[in-house]
Amino acid sequence: MICLKNKCFHGRLWLKYKGAINIYKKTNIYFYNYVNFLNKSFLRKGINSMCFSASNNLDYINYVNEINNFIETFQKNSDNSISNEGNIIPILQKIKNETKYHENEDAMEIISSIKLLIEKRVRPIVVNDGGDIKFVCFDMDSGIVYVQLQGACVGCSQSEVTLQYMIKNMLTYYISEIKEIKNISKDGIIL
Repeated sequence: MICLKNKCFHGRLWLKYKGAINIYKKTNIYFYNYVNFLNKSFLRKGINSMCFSASNNLDYINYVNEINNFIETFQKNSDNSISNEGNIIPILQKIKNETKYHENEDAMEIISSIKLLIEKRVRPIVVNDGGDIKFVCFDMDSGIVYVQLQGACVGCSQSEVTLQYMIKNMLTYYISEIKEIKNISKDGIIL
């Protein structure tokens, strides 16, 4: 018996083991920290290292969880009077239900690259000016990246210029699949 507790660190899954494990034939041995678990269980003569990995679809699973969180947040904040054309929720639901994101590793690689670029290149610049940016989703069919500008960017008259020139140019320079970038308000309206 192995009891696993997972934690996510910088986009990668690390497993922390707690509980009982039946390695020896006669008894269960309890470990209360990671070091004791490794030393007593796996580091035996003839075993140099052990590797545990999650499924190949971990990026997809995380992406769907993020989309579900956005759908829930936008549904709480929306006033239902907005048509589906101007709302992000139908797009999020379409992305969540399409199998090509689940089956296509290239799609998840593109999405991971977009998230990384936003986090490492774009976000520090925006945060420096008092705002923030959050990746919402990427629609592969249309090539549109949906983001949510926050903080000082919400009321700034130059936020659209920043979005369309600085952020779009940076993303399209590195990722050719991106055609357009759109901002989403806190209640899910495409601006």
